[in-house]
Amino acid sequence: MKIKTLILCFLIPFIGKTQNVLPEDEHQNKPYFYTSFEEALANKEKATHLNQRNKNLDEIPDNIQMLTKLQVYTVMKNNIKTLRPQLFECKDLKELIVRNNQLTEIPENIGNLSKLTFFNTGYNKLNKLPENIGKLKNLNILQIEKNEIKELPSSICNLKKLSILSVFNNKLYQLPACIGQLKSLKNFNLSYNQLSFINNDLCKLSKLENLNLEGNLIDSISNNIGDLKSLKIIILTDNRLKNIPETFTKLKNLESLILSKNQLSSLPKEIHLLKKLKTLIAIDNNFSESEKARVKAALPNCDVRF
Repeated sequence: MKIKTLILCFLIPFIGKTQNVLPEDEHQNKPYFYTSFEEALANKEKATHLNQRNKNLDEIPDNIQMLTKLQVYTVMKNNIKTLRPQLFECKDLKELIVRNNQLTEIPENIGNLSKLTFFNTGYNKLNKLPENIGKLKNLNILQIEKNEIKELPSSICNLKKLSILSVFNNKLYQLPACIGQLKSLKNFNLSYNQLSFINNDLCKLSKLENLNLEGNLIDSISNNIGDLKSLKIIILTDNRLKNIPETFTKLKNLESLILSKNQLSSLPKEIHLLKKLKTLIAIDNNFSESEKARVKAALPNCDVRF
């Protein structure tokens, strides 16, 4: 499996929600889909979905709050710079997609959308998230990739239902000390930030299955990495690692380990304990031929590439 293919597979959960919404089969509670705000407003008592993707909009309609039944609102790929306060009066909203705009901030009244389960504000110009993001108690997926965010607010740790968090391509240099409180988190994409180490707090994410840390400045990994008992995929390509802690061998469910473009010369002595490992890619490191042979012999059922 090529590295790009593996990474694409890892990112699929983050991409799927950004596609156009298609009508469901007819049933008693059939949702009503519109691509025109005017048509939705004319049918405001039943309009549940509004897709204004790629409409060359400069702003959100000023009476958007009149769509009292609105559950899914897509306004991606426009030129919107601010989110009107009226948007946050749409209390039934479950999915909000505002990616690929010109947003420089998310208002604090985002916290009013208590039913929100999916929020995508990637590919904007944000340098921070509001503290009230932590009030979105039902949020399951948060995508904030490709912005200019340096820190995540500590309130993000209140999102107990969050299972997917995508923060790739920002400017994060550290994570909140409380990050380990996200006990439902399964997919965490932190690639292409400015993190320099994997700390103990990150290692408390007991349900984490996929962790992408490619393209950071990581030169050390906590010995508590072995506490990530559910981890299946970890991507550490293009960092500054010189060694991998022996506790890595406690990752009994690990299936894919990607370590290319680091400064490694050896891997854990008991790497044979990773019985479920199917893919190990460690291209562009400093391994000797004898170390390569040792690792391959220790992992006979694994696709090992140096």
